[in-house]
Amino acid sequence: MAYGVEQNGVGARAATAVAGTVPAPRWSPTVRALWRRNRNRSRLRLLLATRADLIDVDLAGHDLESPLLPHRRLDGARLDGSRCQDADLYKAVLRGAHLVNASFRGSRLRSADLRDVRATGADFELCDLRSARLQGADLRSARLYATDLCGADLRGVNLIGADLRAAILDGALLAGARFSAATRWPAGLDPLSRGAIDSTRTIDLTDDPLAGRTTHAELYPTHRRPR
Repeated sequence: MAYGVEQNGVGARAATAVAGTVPAPRWSPTVRALWRRNRNRSRLRLLLATRADLIDVDLAGHDLESPLLPHRRLDGARLDGSRCQDADLYKAVLRGAHLVNASFRGSRLRSADLRDVRATGADFELCDLRSARLQGADLRSARLYATDLCGADLRGVNLIGADLRAAILDGALLAGARFSAATRWPAGLDPLSRGAIDSTRTIDLTDDPLAGRTTHAELYPTHRRPR
């Protein structure tokens, strides 16, 4: 039996999938519970070798040894502190995943769905993130040095303190992305001209005609309250 998994139930189906005879089913709550109880390396290799989805799987702190996971579903997965370097995650779905301090250095994440991920302090150096969807992602203090972000959607991303030196941002959408003085951009790139928001700037209301007005009558002098 491959990787020493018992020949019954979920273990048998997963092992059969490794052999390539039948497609593996999506992960059920039973499989997730089984994984959480048995975090040994042989089972890790088995689960990554199957074609089953890894939704909500807990792999925090693990070294995933360059996994090949193209088109896989990892929605909500916990990969905090994991090493997933040189991985193939082409078009993988990691929406809402926890990637705090995880390392994806050199990985292929082209066209991946990374919306709403929590990736503070994560390492994406030298990654291929072309056409990736990152809307709403938390990338505070993330390392994106020399990362290819051509055509990526970074709208609303939190880039405060992120390192984007030498990153390629041709065609990337930056509208609403937040940055600070600690954010490091590629040479010559003006984030404000691309619609990004400087979170350190204060709004000047000295010339605002509504400044200092607080009551309804002061704000709307010609509007009568309904009785």
